[in-house]
Amino acid sequence: MSAAGQPSHPYLIYLLGYPGVGKYTIAAEIATMTGAVVVDNQLMNHPVLTLLGWDGVSILPRETWRYVAGIREALLRVLEDLAPRSISHVLTNALEDGPEGAVVFARIRQVAAARDAVFLPVVLTCDPAEQARRVTGVERARRLKLTDPEQLRAYMATTDMYVPIDPHLFTLDTTDLSPARAAEAILHRVATLRQRPTGAGAAPPAG
Repeated sequence: MSAAGQPSHPYLIYLLGYPGVGKYTIAAEIATMTGAVVVDNQLMNHPVLTLLGWDGVSILPRETWRYVAGIREALLRVLEDLAPRSISHVLTNALEDGPEGAVVFARIRQVAAARDAVFLPVVLTCDPAEQARRVTGVERARRLKLTDPEQLRAYMATTDMYVPIDPHLFTLDTTDLSPARAAEAILHRVATLRQRPTGAGAAPPAG
């Protein structure tokens, strides 16, 4: 830990979970506390969704995500090639289970390794009723996020989220947890990791 009580080594936190669990809100809280840069999944989605004029409710063409993937890869290349190694980042994603989810997760881990950053994947969970309440927020509509509770329920009933196999995976229930307390818990977990000399992107647990 640094003198300010924050992780002293650059890190990459990857927040995963269904819409409405609090990924962006917690990422923003971490950024406020530490100065980390947030790379929200909507940063990648927004250019495409804007061109489509998406209203946050209507069904998107399946091809949408192929174009989003291209934007994601461009941003990840910037993290690898240009972003200063001294900067920490918090990435967010509703990463679906399956081979593609595994590939995306491996790519993010690769970026952390290339940056010689402590890597912490975090799966956020929440009570479904609370999630349904959260997705109706005005701020979500402004950021072109899903805002229909019924679509959320249908999505959760038919789609599993990717749960990575990682020795440092951290699972956090956000139902009754304030964003600040959630951010503190995640940062505490980051601070317990030691950076591997080989730059593997994550560290073995202390002791």
